[in-house]
Amino acid sequence: MKFSSFFLLFLIWAAAPLKSQPVMHEQNIFPLQDKHVHGSSIVACPNGDLLACWFHGSGERTADDVLIQGARFKKGAKKWSPVFIMADTPGFPDCNPALFIDQKNRLWIFWIAVLAHRWEKSLLMYRIAEHYQKDGAPDWTWQGVINLKPGKKFAETLEKGMKKLFPEEPMWAEYAPPYPRLLVQAAQDPAKRQMGWMTRLHPTVLPSGRIL
Repeated sequence: MKFSSFFLLFLIWAAAPLKSQPVMHEQNIFPLQDKHVHGSSIVACPNGDLLACWFHGSGERTADDVLIQGARFKKGAKKWSPVFIMADTPGFPDCNPALFIDQKNRLWIFWIAVLAHRWEKSLLMYRIAEHYQKDGAPDWTWQGVINLKPGKKFAETLEKGMKKLFPEEPMWAEYAPPYPRLLVQAAQDPAKRQMGWMTRLHPTVLPSGRIL
């Protein structure tokens, strides 16, 4: 009896790590292709679906056919949905999308529309959708440009930060040592510091409700 009890406890102990192991599945959203696909973002929708997006085209900032595509993995499904268009500014490259669901369960997508084929001339774009948990692309209800206006304090803070980071902890690879100096110079120009902002990660909601 003691042996049986010990053996049962041993089985429970041995099985415990197995329960905590995450289950990982790998699946391509679309077949391999010769187009440039980059800058992906994904969110979990309130209904359990996964919604992903990325930019797709023949290049990046210098290719005017680049647009934002998306796909959906519905809860309980076995594969991703067909690809659909999330955003496209005709004649301009659309790059680096970032998805976000706010406290009102609205879906946001942020991305950049590149002007003059130059990163530093990019416009920060956004779209909002309240109805996005269906097949196909979200029903976008609003689209706009995020205009930024950093002041002199931004330039001063950037310069102080660069002095702390460089050269002891350079932010850039060996092929681009002048970048910190160029960034400090650009921050002094009101026009330059208002453009070229790049989308990267999911936004964060502060306790106050402000989106950062």
